Amino acid sequence: MYAGLTAGAEKLETPPAASGRNQALALAAAALLIEAALLDGHFGAAERRAIGAVLERYFHLAPAERDSLIAEGTAAQAAASDLYG
Repeated sequence: MYAGLTAGAEKLETPPAASGRNQALALAAAALLIEAALLDGHFGAAERRAIGAVLERYFHLAPAERDSLIAEGTAAQAAASDLYG
């Protein structure tokens, strides 16, 4: 799963300047990546690190911001509707 999460990360373009819209995009991206990581029923440390690295690089986050975004993304993913769950 780890390789799949990081495979396209180097192709990501730089996002627009920080804004409320960009923060919403970062949260949506985090929740979606976490949802993908959970497809096998497990969100492990390696997946957490991979997602954190992608979010940190793409959204230019400090480590504390990255950790906060992953926590918010985890909560958003847990609260989201799920067609099959």
